Order: sequence, then C-alpha cells, then structure tokens
Amino acid sequence: MRSLVSSQKRIFIIGIWIASVCGWMNYGWAEDRAKLLETRSDIADAGIALTERSQHSLDMAFFHFAEDRTGWVAIHQMLRAAQRGAKVRLIIDGGIRQRELKRSTIAYLQENGVEIRIFHERKLFKPFSWHNQRLHDKMVLSDGRAAIFPTGNIKDNYYTHKPLIPGMAHHRFNDVALYVEGDVVQEAQSYFEELWKSGEVESPTSRKISVSERQNITKQLELYSRVSRAWIHGGRTARDIQKALDDLIPVEEARFFHDPIGQKGKIAGAEVPILELIRTAKTELLIENPYVVLTPPFEKAFQEAADKKVQTTLMTNSPHGSDQMTTAYRYEAERHKFPGMGESAMIVERNASEGMQHAKVFAKDGEYMIVTSMNLDPRSLNLNNEIGISFRSRQLVTQLRDRIEKLKETSTIYRGENNAKLDAKLSIPRSIQRCSLLLLGAVTRSQL
Repeated sequence: MRSLVSSQKRIFIIGIWIASVCGWMNYGWAEDRAKLLETRSDIADAGIALTERSQHSLDMAFFHFAEDRTGWVAIHQMLRAAQRGAKVRLIIDGGIRQRELKRSTIAYLQENGVEIRIFHERKLFKPFSWHNQRLHDKMVLSDGRAAIFPTGNIKDNYYTHKPLIPGMAHHRFNDVALYVEGDVVQEAQSYFEELWKSGEVESPTSRKISVSERQNITKQLELYSRVSRAWIHGGRTARDIQKALDDLIPVEEARFFHDPIGQKGKIAGAEVPILELIRTAKTELLIENPYVVLTPPFEKAFQEAADKKVQTTLMTNSPHGSDQMTTAYRYEAERHKFPGMGESAMIVERNASEGMQHAKVFAKDGEYMIVTSMNLDPRSLNLNNEIGISFRSRQLVTQLRDRIEKLKETSTIYRGENNAKLDAKLSIPRSIQRCSLLLLGAVTRSQL
C-alpha cells in the first residue's frame, strides 16, 4: 500500500512539473506578471507579438476598429491566427461613428473563420438607451493566459507619429497599454465569454461579397502582410517585435473589473475600484486622464483625498488640446474647483502641439495602480461600458511617476488660477450647454 501511495505521489509531482513547464514555455510562470508599454511602437509591437503567439484562442473587444493601416494589420493578424486553428472572436461597438469596418470586410472575416459580434448596433426601433450606451472596452486576450489592455483603439490616430490632419496634432493620441500574463487574464476571459453570450451583442447580418470588394480586400491583405512584419514606424524588425513581451515584472493583488453587463447605471460597476483607490490614498495620487468633468462621486472622493492633504497630480489635456469640445469647455470653466487645487493638487496640461493625451491610469501611495478604459466624465460613469485592471507594483508606479515627470517638461502646470471671470463670460447660455451635453450623451437627466 505504501509503495502504491508513493507511486501516485511521484506521478502527481511529475504531472505538476510537466504542467508548469508547459505553462512556462507558452507564457511564463503562473504568477501575474506585467509590463507598462508607453510608446506607440511598443504597444503595436506587443499587439503583433501576442497575436502571433495565439494558438488556441484570440479574443478582442474595441470601441473603435477602423479600416486604415492599423486596422488592416489587426485584420491580417486575426486571419493568421484563424488559419493556425485558433478560435478568433471580435466584439466591436455598433455606434454610427465607431462602426468603421465595412460590411464587406466583416463578411470576409466571418467567411475566413473570425466570429464577430456587434454591441448595440444602431437600429431604428431600438430605445434611446440602447443607442446611447456604448462599448468602451479595449482588450486583446490570447489563449486565456496573456492579454493587452490598451487605453487606445484600433485606429491610425493611436499608432502613427504624424497627425492625420496636417496642423492638428490633437488628432494624434498618446496612450499606454498594460501587457499581462497570469491568472488575472482568466477573469477578463470570463467577462468576455459572458458579454459574448449576452443579449447586448448580436451577429452582423450576413451578406455576399462582390468580386470588386473581394479583390480590394485581397489587395489590402497582401500589402499589410508585409507591414505586420515590419511595422509602419520604420525599422521595426521581427526581433524588436518579439522583445516587446520581454522583461515582465511580477505584480500582486491583480484584479480585472468591469461594468455589469446589461445593468450599466443601475448598479455599481467599474467606477468602484477607482473611487476606492482615490478615497484610500494616504500620501500621493498620480492620474492620467483625457476628459475631466467630475461627477459627484468622484468630486467627493477627491475631496476626501484633499482633506487628508494627499499630493495629487492630474495629467490631462489643455482645454485647447482636446478633441471633445463640450467636455473641454466645461473642464476649462470648472478646473479651478478641483478639490485641493492650489494646495495639495496640481494639474499638468498637455499642449496641443504634443498630441492629445489619451491614457487612463490611476496610482496611489507608490504601490497601487489601475489601467482602465474609463474617463473622468459623466458619460463614462453613466453610459459607457468600461473595464480595467488593478494591481500592486512599486516598480510600475515608479515608472508612471517618471513618465509624468518627463511629460511635465513639455506641458503647462495649472495650479488653480481662478476662472470666475471666465465663468461670467461664457459665450454659450447654460440652457444650451445642458441640451448639447444631453444630446452628446455626456450626462443623464438626473445630473441636469
């Protein structure tokens, strides 16, 4: 009996060892590890490398998915994964402005093994709430063990160095992304599965592809099959791309969080971990966020931090460097009211000539950090479906602090100059402001 137990124990230990080795060969050890990607090139390289690794599954969800250079590289990578036998799925937002993939391209992807779902596609007889709630998710999941959570979308604005419109640098976005390996990815995978099976998404209507459409798609894929091997930033080699997933840092207490599917605005969601991080800060808050119009819950949380004299640094866009005019207008009028402004709080405003700041990152006390899709505005709180990942890592928070200090050199520091005169001279009547905000989906009626 003893020899039988001993043999079973040896078999068990050998099995564990084999499973560990197999896991290490694919993505590393089971612990959660991460890397903060700060440049367009690094984010693009990591995306290509991750999709090349995918053997069993590749799942993506995005707010914007454009049919431009960046989009065609992503399409090429999805098709390559499908050809290898991986299960490839894509969820995209169905808004008029966000729905940038042609129906012929969607049909071609479906025809070649890529499954697609559309979130809240615009339809005439759907209620207003359906039309106004958008999928703001941004994530790429590979084999349930590795993922990229970028703060940007699949579109040239987020990856090209030059502005798409000459002289308008704010149409070029500056983002970050978090690459993660480990058990936390399974939490994101479970969310994706739930969203995929929910009534919030639906399959696109099938259609035939014309001869000319097929020829154009084939031409684009031939072109971007070369681009994906030598990324559009010039000089990117296969080695550069593979190195993008190296040098990972162990992180602790990693958690994926998201808004409740189909219950946005009805029960608490993605805002909870962010509010908790702000409220519980003891000494320092570091924040990057592109759109800042504080809602009551966030105003209260920041006030609690200010009452404790927490040193808060908020990096955002200057009022003239934003692509959202209504949000920028309210931010300029209200920024001097930011809790702690002029004392413990400081706003770092990115100049329009440097491109638009689009990263969404929160950190506190030198060790806790959140990378999210959520903006500090009413639309993200009340309407958009948002996600994020929180974790503990002194090294990555230090990297974020160094990043902000470097960006300060080409930014303007706002310390709370009173905007009372500006408030008195606002050229747009407040009643019209409220109507425009409501039509844009920035607030709900209860906030008016």
